Amino acid sequence: EELIVVLDKESADASVTKEKCAAEETRVEAETEKTNELKASCEADLAEILPAIEGALAALKSLSKGDITEMKSMKTPPKGVKVVMEAICIMMDVKPEKVTSEDGKGKVNDYWKPSMKLLGDPQFMQKLLDYDKDNIAPQIITGIRGYLNIPDFQPSVIEKQSKAAT
Repeated sequence: EELIVVLDKESADASVTKEKCAAEETRVEAETEKTNELKASCEADLAEILPAIEGALAALKSLSKGDITEMKSMKTPPKGVKVVMEAICIMMDVKPEKVTSEDGKGKVNDYWKPSMKLLGDPQFMQKLLDYDKDNIAPQIITGIRGYLNIPDFQPSVIEKQSKAAT
């Protein structure tokens, strides 16, 4: 009879342990699902952005100092050139200046003056070539994502405005 009591107690203990394990398994499965969703989202982001970065690197390697000088000399650059430099500023984590909007109602981000500082840096081209594209901060990816769908951000459009900006 003592054996039955011991077996009943151990059976009850095993049942409690089994319930705890089942609850933990459910929690781990939910966490795994969230992790897999995050992984898929990150891979989709990379798949979207990496081709643009690879294209940008190829274009960058074709530039000369004269091309950079051409861009620095632009007082009012074409829209495509401004968009490219905005994207570079975002990628390099350069903050914009706040300027009065064209309609005079409020302030907007302006990247052209910070772009001029970047273009004036003797190491600018090398910094772009050495950019660590494998470790881009999430906020930079978020900031640059919107540029990929801007018509003026396409190399074929920008090329007509400035070779340096392609």
